[in-house]
Amino acid sequence: MTTKGKKPYSPITFTESFKNRFFGKYSKIQDSLNSFTSWLNTDNHIKLLLLLLIIFQIYFSVTYLGNQSLRLDESQSLYVSGKETIRILNIIAEDVHVPLYLILLRGWQSIFQLTPLDVVQNRVFSLIFQVISIPAFYQLCKSIFKKKEMAIFGSTLIAISPMLFWYANELRMYSLLLLITIMSHITFFKFKANTSNIGAWFRYTFVALVGIYTHYFFNLVLLSQFIFALIYKNKFKAKGIARLIQSYFLLGIALSPWLFFVISQGSASNTKPLLSAPTSIDVFNTLTNIFFGFQSDSINTIIVSAWPIITIIGILLINFKRAANSTIRYYIISALLPILMAFIVSVLYRPVFLSRYLIIVVPSFYVLLISFAYSLKGWLGYFFRVFIILFMGIGLLLQTFNPATPVKENYKEVSQYLNKNATSSDIVSLSAPFTIYPVQYYYQSQADLVTIPEWELETIGTIPPLKKVFLKIKSLNFLTNTIIFTLF
Repeated sequence: MTTKGKKPYSPITFTESFKNRFFGKYSKIQDSLNSFTSWLNTDNHIKLLLLLLIIFQIYFSVTYLGNQSLRLDESQSLYVSGKETIRILNIIAEDVHVPLYLILLRGWQSIFQLTPLDVVQNRVFSLIFQVISIPAFYQLCKSIFKKKEMAIFGSTLIAISPMLFWYANELRMYSLLLLITIMSHITFFKFKANTSNIGAWFRYTFVALVGIYTHYFFNLVLLSQFIFALIYKNKFKAKGIARLIQSYFLLGIALSPWLFFVISQGSASNTKPLLSAPTSIDVFNTLTNIFFGFQSDSINTIIVSAWPIITIIGILLINFKRAANSTIRYYIISALLPILMAFIVSVLYRPVFLSRYLIIVVPSFYVLLISFAYSLKGWLGYFFRVFIILFMGIGLLLQTFNPATPVKENYKEVSQYLNKNATSSDIVSLSAPFTIYPVQYYYQSQADLVTIPEWELETIGTIPPLKKVFLKIKSLNFLTNTIIFTLF
């Protein structure tokens, strides 16, 4: 029996009511997100967001990273860049690098009358290349995905990447190498679109020329591009492959004077980095560095357990399968081939595997990450993109403020301790001898400063045998109550 004026209880009515309430709220949020996306696709708003990312990069760098102690590699850059040009070339010929960055750094110091003690002002030179990389990567992503929203997401990854942040504030060539790699991807595809255009060919070749004089590993970018061109030669218009070969031939001629100089100086045998052969752990750590930066062992262990290698491989395979054209497959090749080649060469010939050398794969991995993030539909896609930004942001904060971050080197604090405690009757010895580079910029004590083994900064060549050090120390035995501070 039914009461008049009242409807009987119906499960269907309750379910529909729940749906309307839940999905009504969902639709409002969805509408808000869609409105934000529409706002984001306005050119003026894009420029504003890019400007905010650049301001964040500069402010965070100068405020929190600029005043950190000089690192070993940085102090070597400052020492070398203070020499005359021919002397710079002689010293670099002994090293494992090419000379462009240090020549440019010397010009920067000359223009602004900087000294080696102007650490922040010198680091700004590297920061400039990182800042330019933010809009450059936006243009790269826009040309790939044709969506401004995806491009600004890519620029955000570049701006908050812990690994890129670190090298944006280091007096080394890695931020320049990143920028040149991004520009190489852009000019390569513009050349691919119109292989008969001399201007496109020239721009691609010129960027490649800057790249090969920035770092030897840039040649792996060119190798990836050439292999891609061979695999997808039907995608290139007439004479595309022939023009690429012409570019590489000219690049070989352009690099040959430097290689001849290195050999003529008798330096080729010394250009061997003191590295151990890599293992699969090193490969995995490189991948975690690319996405999450340099973390302490305890944090890195958590990341490793939460981010298994199969996830990264899955992203690559999904992108490879879903690519409607060859573009995403190009970035898979350019992401994996340099790592594979560096690993093979390190195992079979000479160890050269370092994550900082492989900064050339960062743009490719980020392109693949963007492609995967936007292949996820609805809430899952939004959640994943927010998660990535938050996780990388947390990684940046931990890398910056955690004293256990493994790449931090605090020679400034050590030198201040020695300045306070060492006296004129002491001898301060540094071992390894390379630490003389950063220490000398902060050391002001009256105590003599020596190295173990004995090693002169101006001497070109390998470190002398350790026995010479013992002779030197033995000759100082007449000093009584001598304290020797040794830095390891």
